[in-house]
Amino acid sequence: MVLDIRYLRSGSEPEDTESPAEAKATEAQSGEAQAVQIQAAEPQADPSIQALEMTAGPEASGPAPGANLDELLTRAAEGDDAADRAEAVACLRSLVPSPEGVERLGDILESADDSRRVVAAQVLGHHRQWLAQTSGLARLVGWARAERDPEVGAALVWGLRNRDAAQEFLLHPILGMAREAAMGVPVAESTIEALVQALVVGRSPDIDRILGDKLRAVRSSLVPAVVDLLLEQMGGAGSQEITAVVAHLPQVPLFRVFIQGQGAPQWRPDQTAAESRRARNWHQLAALVESVLLAGPDPELVRHLVSHTARDEAFARRHAAFLEAAGKSGAAFSPELLHDLSRLTATASNDKLGRLAELLVELSGRLDGDSARRAQALLEDWKARSPDLKLRIYHLQQGVK
Repeated sequence: MVLDIRYLRSGSEPEDTESPAEAKATEAQSGEAQAVQIQAAEPQADPSIQALEMTAGPEASGPAPGANLDELLTRAAEGDDAADRAEAVACLRSLVPSPEGVERLGDILESADDSRRVVAAQVLGHHRQWLAQTSGLARLVGWARAERDPEVGAALVWGLRNRDAAQEFLLHPILGMAREAAMGVPVAESTIEALVQALVVGRSPDIDRILGDKLRAVRSSLVPAVVDLLLEQMGGAGSQEITAVVAHLPQVPLFRVFIQGQGAPQWRPDQTAAESRRARNWHQLAALVESVLLAGPDPELVRHLVSHTARDEAFARRHAAFLEAAGKSGAAFSPELLHDLSRLTATASNDKLGRLAELLVELSGRLDGDSARRAQALLEDWKARSPDLKLRIYHLQQGVK
C-alpha cells in the first residue's frame, strides 16, 4: 500500500515487523500502487504544501479540502512521473486531514468510478485521528462491509488495525481483507472467539500462520476461555483442526488444565445431558492436548516439568512420560535450565536424583557446548552425594538397566 508504513524501507534493510515473503505478497496485491512506495529517504515536499503541515498537535490539521488535497490524491494515484507520485505520497503521509478533508476523502471513497479510491482509503487508514469518535469507526466498518474492490477493501481493513472491529473480517471472502484483519486484530477476551473460529475454519495457510503466532502469545489467563471455545467445537470440527489450534497455545497452562487435571469436570449422578456431553468432549480434547505436548514440549513446559520433578516425587511418577518426552527434546535444555536444576536439587533425595539422572544421561548424547558441560558437571556432583547414587549413575552411563 502507498501509505502503509509497514512496507517502507530504510536503505536496503527490510522492516522488522514483516518478513520478505509477507512484503512480497502484499506488494503483489498493491499492483500499480507499488511504484509509489518510498524506497529510501522521502523527498522534500513543495514549500507551498509544507505550509499546510501540522504544527501544533492533535487539533492541528493538514491540507484543507479542495484543490490541495485533491491535487495530492491525483498526483499519487495517476501521476506519470514516479518521483512526483512519491513526493505526493510523502505529503499525504505527513499531513493530517482536517474534518472537512476527511469528508472529502469519504466522498471520493464512495464514488465508484473515482481512480483515487485506493489512495483515499489509505490516507484514511494512515491518519486515524478521525476514528476516535464512534461514528467514525462505524463509518469505516460500513465502507469495508460494502467494498468489493480487493485493494480498496484491504486498505480499509488496514485502518481497523488494533481495534476489535477487525475481527469481523477474519473470514472475509476477499483474501487480502482477511489477511489485513488477521494482522490487525488484537488478542483480547473480546476477540478470542473470532480468532479461534477463524483458525478452526482455516482461511489460508498464510492467514493461519499469522493467527497462530498471535494465539501462541496469548495470556495464560485467556487459555481457559480458549479451552471452552474448543470444547464447544468438539464434534462439529475435525480433530485435525482442533489439534492445529491446540498446537499454537501456550503449553504450561494446557498442561495444568488437562494433564494435572485442574480443569477436569467432576462427575455427578444427577448431571444433565449437556454436562455429560461437555465431560465427554473434555476427555477427547485432553487426549489431543496430551498428544501435542508429548510430541513437542517447548522450553517453558520442560522448565515446568523439571522444576516440579525436582521438588515433588509424586509429580515425577505421575508424569514420567512427559519427562521422558522432555529428555528427547535436548534443544529445550538451556544452560539456564540446567543451572535451575542444580539449585532445585541441592537437598533432593537419592531417589529423586536417580530419576533426574536418567533424564540427563539420556540427554548427554544430544547436548553440546555449555549445556553439555553443565549436564556432565551436574552428574558428577550427584555422584558425589552417595556411593549408591554414584553406582546408579555409572550404570546409566554404561547402558546397564
